[in-house]
Amino acid sequence: LARPAHRRAAAVTTIRHSGRDRTPTRRAVPALISLGLLLWIAWLLVAIDRQGQPEPQPGAAGRPGPSTLSIPKIGVRAAIVGVGLKANGDMQTPDPGQVGWYRHGPKPGDPGPAVLVGHVDNRTGPDVFHRLGQLQPGDEILVGRPDGTTTRFLVGRLERHPKTELPTSRIWTKSNRPLLRLITCAGSF
Repeated sequence: LARPAHRRAAAVTTIRHSGRDRTPTRRAVPALISLGLLLWIAWLLVAIDRQGQPEPQPGAAGRPGPSTLSIPKIGVRAAIVGVGLKANGDMQTPDPGQVGWYRHGPKPGDPGPAVLVGHVDNRTGPDVFHRLGQLQPGDEILVGRPDGTTTRFLVGRLERHPKTELPTSRIWTKSNRPLLRLITCAGSF
């Protein structure tokens, strides 16, 4: 996900010390911690719960795209909008309060990994995926469509990766079963 173009001001404290200058070392640890937080990528591999779900019909690819995301455990209820790629190749991000579905990939419920992206926070505070890290295996995720149908997913696992090490080959796996990837990034807004 693209990083925000602005940052909050940070207080700077100057500490004088005697002895060997450890400035680079003192900066490296907080910088790495900040980088890890800033580039926190939550990636949920979720498996569809097929129990009680109708089998896909021929022509299912013509079904409408997703319209709502509900994650009861963390209180998420948000509209889903289609997103694509920016001119530089980065994935577009949705407006605050919305979830973006990568429309060049599978629809949630179709075979393969459907990708939904959302913000952790915005200028006014927490956003849709703020509590994503609180999910646990087995938690329910519901994706609704405009036609009133809902696809139910169950959380399989939660992973965190630096943005520079995003496991794209594992996000975009080939699969004959429906998968859902929820992706966000963290850090100071």
